[in-house]
Amino acid sequence: MFHSQIDRNTLVSTPSPAPVVPAERRGKFGQLLEIAGVPAGQILGKFRACLPGSWIVSVGNSGYTALNSDLYGYCPVEAVAVVQLREILRQKAGYYPAILKSYVLVGKGEITGEPFCHGVSAQAVHAAIRKHAGKPDCAQQVVHAAQRWIFQLTEKQHAASVRQGDVIMFPVPKPKQTVGLVSGPVLIGGSHQLRSPEVIQITKGEDYLARDPALWHTKAQHDPTYAPRDGWYRVRQARREATYEFAPQYGD
Repeated sequence: MFHSQIDRNTLVSTPSPAPVVPAERRGKFGQLLEIAGVPAGQILGKFRACLPGSWIVSVGNSGYTALNSDLYGYCPVEAVAVVQLREILRQKAGYYPAILKSYVLVGKGEITGEPFCHGVSAQAVHAAIRKHAGKPDCAQQVVHAAQRWIFQLTEKQHAASVRQGDVIMFPVPKPKQTVGLVSGPVLIGGSHQLRSPEVIQITKGEDYLARDPALWHTKAQHDPTYAPRDGWYRVRQARREATYEFAPQYGD
């Protein structure tokens, strides 16, 4: 059957793909406005127990000081969020305000529900937003970037890791030497007990190599955590970014 040129073009043409609609909207400073149609404020409300409340207080001649919070990252699977806490101080009417910001990773212990608030790097947060902007999982990627900064991990190490609160372990090759071998269970961060047949302290801080490790929490705020398979692991305590007084850090 003969088709005209127009008919042939019609037969072989393919429709334009539908535009990908991001699952989130952000404001001009990178703060989340909504995720999949859910307002950011509603999500942030799940973490109120982990954060100081918002407030505003009059200061001097028509001045004020205020504390606000914005959502920057959220992972529903782990039930954790990255939040910016922001203090604004205006000495008096007509003066430019002074603005101080701290970024924190917040959530609750899986057993007792005790809240935690952990300082993270602003640079890591905003770098992740720039890298994943427009992607449906950007909010979760911001959380993962904050966690990688906290534990000083590559993406590959993070993907293979298991965590108990602010202590993480990830697989490594068998060490060539046993310098720094320590005996007995090792207490990390005051409440995480590392149990392993062989433990090597590799830095002056709380950073270890361990064979077939397991982590037990002395405060019973976390479930016991086991290495997913036999072998050697690096076990490392989290680092914390310094925060301002209005963003206290707590929990392990």
